[in-house]
Amino acid sequence: MKKILTKLIRIKLFFSFIKFYFKSQNKAEVTLLIPRLSMTYFLRTNFLWDLATMMYLSEIKKTYKVRIGLKEISKISSSKVIYNPGYNLNDWKVDNDVAFFPLISSILENQSNEVIPTSKEISFWENKFFMYQKFIEKNIEMPSTHVIQEENLKEILNKIDLKDSKWLYKPNHSKSSIGIVEIKSDFESFIKEKLKLNKYVVIQKIINIKRDCRIIVINDEIVLQYWRNKVESEGWIPTSTSTGSTVTFMEYPESLKKWVIESTNKLGLRSAAWDIVFDEEDLNQENPLALEVSPIYYPNPRENYSANESYASYKNNLNYEKYLLNEFKTHIKAKLKPWVEL
Repeated sequence: MKKILTKLIRIKLFFSFIKFYFKSQNKAEVTLLIPRLSMTYFLRTNFLWDLATMMYLSEIKKTYKVRIGLKEISKISSSKVIYNPGYNLNDWKVDNDVAFFPLISSILENQSNEVIPTSKEISFWENKFFMYQKFIEKNIEMPSTHVIQEENLKEILNKIDLKDSKWLYKPNHSKSSIGIVEIKSDFESFIKEKLKLNKYVVIQKIINIKRDCRIIVINDEIVLQYWRNKVESEGWIPTSTSTGSTVTFMEYPESLKKWVIESTNKLGLRSAAWDIVFDEEDLNQENPLALEVSPIYYPNPRENYSANESYASYKNNLNYEKYLLNEFKTHIKAKLKPWVEL
């Protein structure tokens, strides 16, 4: 019954989408690049991002032009362009999103467009090798992390503590904790096996924590922040809400706000979702450690959420899609603020 009601809600949102789609104008201040229209797209979260964008632009009376697919990308010039990366937009069927979307942003930039996300920003998405190299370059503190290649495997094995420390394997091109596992088998054999299929193998020392912190900053403004509290378990599990974690929407100390904004600016990002932990000995939470950062993310909405329930249960609420859409509008407003204020 719930699945039927959820589909009915999405159908209602589809009709809202059509209404805002037909407000598209040829001469407009903002261009919204969306995938080709299909049932798959309408069932994806990117559909809600795009709907939220049109709703907000319409609300503030900013004109927009909707461009469908990449077929006419060469015609987009001298505009402010926003798009949401994802396989639905990958018309060219390139089997490498990490290379594909920086190319798309670069093409748009070379046609005198301002783009969200820029080619530099999108390079952080699902590219842990690039991200951790930037962390090192810009002195962003993180748990002990190594990018292993065949050339430096022996050096890393001699450097790291395998006796008293536990380590995670983090697939270079993954999202939402997919593929992240604790290395429990023979360490060297595990890494060598992964190197057969991957140029880079990323490992990170496990920090003994019961929760991590997600903070989203957009244009120097903290838009959303919350703790993800792990469920009790034997061994390592991610704090992802899909594992049953609860969420605590939090106030943040001024020092953490300063760290997040400064770190985001160091990396040259305008919007960033940070996953942060604190060492168990850092009782005053003075030294944040960055697990990851991404310019592309899906925020957990806060509307009518009770910290006493698992977030997975909250997602089963029939109003969840409405809550998600409202949360997206908040983030779109912050992202487009520099364009709106011109």
